[in-house]
Amino acid sequence: MTKQVDVGIFFGESFYEVILTERPSDSIVFSGSFFNLKEPYKTKLPKLLLSFENIKIENVYVSYRYLERIFKFKLGGSVAQIVTKDYEGWLSLHQQNKKESFFSLKAPPDLSSLDMVFSINEKINSDGSVQTPLSIDELNEIVTDLKKKEAKRVCLNLVNSHKNPVHRDQIRTALVENQFEVFDACELGMESDVTTWRTSLIEASLAGTFNEMKSEILESLQSVVAAENVKYVTNKAATSNCRNILSGLFALEDSFFDHAKTKFRLPDKFDVVHLGLENFSVWLNEDEFWQSPWGQTSIRSKKRIDLKVQPTNSFILNIFDEVEISSDEESFEPGPMCLGRGKTPCVYDVLNSENVTVELQKKIKDSFWALARLATGRHTQEKSFDEFRNVIWDRILVEASFLVSNETVVIYGDLPKSFETRAKSLMKAKNIVFISQKEFPKSWLALLRGRAEAN
Repeated sequence: MTKQVDVGIFFGESFYEVILTERPSDSIVFSGSFFNLKEPYKTKLPKLLLSFENIKIENVYVSYRYLERIFKFKLGGSVAQIVTKDYEGWLSLHQQNKKESFFSLKAPPDLSSLDMVFSINEKINSDGSVQTPLSIDELNEIVTDLKKKEAKRVCLNLVNSHKNPVHRDQIRTALVENQFEVFDACELGMESDVTTWRTSLIEASLAGTFNEMKSEILESLQSVVAAENVKYVTNKAATSNCRNILSGLFALEDSFFDHAKTKFRLPDKFDVVHLGLENFSVWLNEDEFWQSPWGQTSIRSKKRIDLKVQPTNSFILNIFDEVEISSDEESFEPGPMCLGRGKTPCVYDVLNSENVTVELQKKIKDSFWALARLATGRHTQEKSFDEFRNVIWDRILVEASFLVSNETVVIYGDLPKSFETRAKSLMKAKNIVFISQKEFPKSWLALLRGRAEAN
């Protein structure tokens, strides 16, 4: 007898999860996670899904955090902006800088190149009246220049266009007729020009990678499911006119708060300490406008605060010649030593060394000791590794305890029993609920959110 199944997939920056559940019972047929550098999803997904006999895949629901990985690099590429004359530098002027210390600021990478900014002599007043009419001849010249620059996506950054869309609509029509993809977050109904412009530019900058990812996923699934049945989940707090690109980044937290409450009988108000493979963060059960690395956007999401300690932080000797966690995050390429690729230990390795072979565990501890033995403190090769694991857990828990506000705190991740004991000790005033990611996988949350949106 053929089983009808749904598939949920969650794509992180370097890992992905897959779950298959039978309809209508929702019994789990398969659940697993994979390291993309070792088992690329483009080849793994079709091989995995075709390995099950007597099943028919009805729907595939996809959630993702993958796009966050490119926030650390210069975005934009072939993205152009058409900006009201004399407002060309307005967005960069209002760009947010990340405060590193009392004495230094670290600016995020530029969203786009100045040579892709095209000014147009038009303006709408704050009362919606036309101050400077749009010239069709000038618009046609800009379209010609965009083609010369080989632009593919264009953001419309027009002052007060939410008050009167007459110029915006004219420009959009001309661009669409010339095969450009147009981004305009004023569709969301926001009244802050800077906020909507920033949202448009981030979405346009991510669109190329997003579309490439969608094409690769469709190609890998074409032998098992029809393209129209592959669906990308979104964040329900977002405005309905919003594109999937940014909204989809926040579907995970939204779905977690909805479904964990029911499954684990949690109170209406609870906070989450998320200790995943790729990210350590606190999720607060409150909606806010997403604060991107460049400033506030028009996208609503649950509030997420990344912790100072992250899985790929490496180790250094500080100015006192003591071992310290570096503030710099390494990437998962080549990855932590635990995954059999990296050569330098990081936080991930210290916390997960118990889950690897004895030979690899010795290699990780020896690499850590090569640094620890240079410290001025009284460290021993036998104890330093375990002692530092406790230091990491304490740093994570202390910071998280200051960030959570509700009495009930969910700690979400696959954690050793020793950590649970430590968490209860350091967060005595809280009602702590431990939820394993294996028990409640992110791919399952993607599937649940996708079904809810379909209905």
